[in-house]
Amino acid sequence: MSSSSQFPTAPATLAQAAEFNAIVARIDDRTLRTAMADPMTRAVVLGAVFAGMPQRVRGDKIDGVSAVIRWRIGDEPDCWTVLIDGGACAVRSGMTSRTPTVTLELGTVPFLRMIAGQTGGMALVLSGKLRIKGSLTIARHLEDWFARG
Repeated sequence: MSSSSQFPTAPATLAQAAEFNAIVARIDDRTLRTAMADPMTRAVVLGAVFAGMPQRVRGDKIDGVSAVIRWRIGDEPDCWTVLIDGGACAVRSGMTSRTPTVTLELGTVPFLRMIAGQTGGMALVLSGKLRIKGSLTIARHLEDWFARG
């Protein structure tokens, strides 16, 4: 089985997110890094993760929040924008014209480990693997805003 076929295609539901989390947990960092170095694999995996965010957002946690969250993932960063407004979540590949409330920069492996619930944002910040620019308050609450499965 190739590295790219080990990942489910769209962790949108909680069951799919749980499956994705279990798969990521079974793969060592070196294998993840190698798989994510392939542009096609990276595009599929990141696309699936971000595509699932609107379905996994916890509306009760984002009520009254308005934020533009820019993610920069990898050495030659893939950019994704998550828009939170009116109790809803929308995702865009790339940057938008809106100024980000917060920008999060991290490598592909730390991103996958964080999304899969194997490490937290604070641990990544303290280890220097996650850089935050902008609202620390928004960044601090992100992990609570999405169900992980």
